[in-house]
Amino acid sequence: MRKRQSEAKIYETALKQFSKNGYKKTTLDDIAEKLNMTNANLYSYATSKQALYHDCVAYAMTKWQTRVVESLAGISDPIELLTTLCDRAVLYLSEDKVFCQILRDDPDIFPMFPTVDPYEEINKRSHDLLRDALQNGVDSGRLMDMDVEKSAHILFAIYKALIIETYIRNDNENFINTYNQTRDMIMNGLLKR
Repeated sequence: MRKRQSEAKIYETALKQFSKNGYKKTTLDDIAEKLNMTNANLYSYATSKQALYHDCVAYAMTKWQTRVVESLAGISDPIELLTTLCDRAVLYLSEDKVFCQILRDDPDIFPMFPTVDPYEEINKRSHDLLRDALQNGVDSGRLMDMDVEKSAHILFAIYKALIIETYIRNDNENFINTYNQTRDMIMNGLLKR
């Protein structure tokens, strides 16, 4: 347990340094100094700056994912579950300024057309959450019959585009309106009723 707390502290501190100075300008010396530890001690947690950076981003993405999952606790209505999942997944970043800055500095974290996804396992879990929420809606009869796997893939691509458009390109002013309109189009379609 103690090591986990130390790793969380290391990741949080390193994320702040990477966010503040960028990847290239941040050194392991900077991070070790902020943690009041020696470089040798820091090397016991990460073999290189690149490895530490990757682990920090994976930690931040997992933390984001965990917060989204926690927000779903106790929700049984399939539509409420799906909308809460989408809302929390998109809006979480407005609360995490440090990770937003890292995403701005490194858009490859969320590749739109990945040949290689450096965070494939984490992104797959997010995709699976979406797929399961859609399947729940189909099974309950609240959502139309669909190829749930393909639909989840399409919605996850739209989600990544929203993240890129809002947080990486920094268009926070119109974000809520854009997000609400996108969610409404997805949930209600484009046809006039």
